[in-house]
Amino acid sequence: MTDLMGQLEPRQGFNTLTQHAYDQIKRALIAGAFEPGQKLTVRSAAAALNISQTPAREAIGRLVAEGGLDAGTTRSFSVPSIGKTEFDEIYELRILLEGLAAYYAAPRFDSDKLRVLETCQAALAAARKKKDYKEMLRQNEIFHFTIYQSSEHKLLVNFIEGLWLRTGPLLNKLYPDYTLNVENAQFHLDALQAIREKDAEALRTAMQNDVRAGGVFLRQLV
Repeated sequence: MTDLMGQLEPRQGFNTLTQHAYDQIKRALIAGAFEPGQKLTVRSAAAALNISQTPAREAIGRLVAEGGLDAGTTRSFSVPSIGKTEFDEIYELRILLEGLAAYYAAPRFDSDKLRVLETCQAALAAARKKKDYKEMLRQNEIFHFTIYQSSEHKLLVNFIEGLWLRTGPLLNKLYPDYTLNVENAQFHLDALQAIREKDAEALRTAMQNDVRAGGVFLRQLV
């Protein structure tokens, strides 16, 4: 069971409390910080974010409407589980849309963004050695969305986020067994090389291969 207090951060800056709560919980769901079936209450979210229960409730309500959480009682919510049919549909879309975002991103990458990815990949490799699977999930999410956001296609990124919102919690099932296949680690390295060469088609292929490989493994567990 994930420690909620360790996954959500108190508000900083000037965004509204509701928006901050929404962003924090959504990113945690996308990154796999929560597991399918895990319970979430307004009280626990509010305490973790150091805010009152009203904005926490409003944020959770938005995520329920978007399919990221299931409503149980008025005070309790849960992370949804999905079946094979929905899983197949989501992963078919993920492969298409994430490949497209990667293709658009390749010519737009600069040296600063590339360094972010290289640092992220190094942190992911270090976490793998330490068997810190939560950190691996966090770095994996950063790696993917650094690429997708670099596409500068906001609507496309929003669609991809919506799909990850449904499948992020499943990523917990990847580890530790998925790390035993060293070939899977190669896809991020392929993506980095494609970015260095500004090869849009190669970047599309690398990211699609990464999504597809994880999907094939996860489908056995759905």
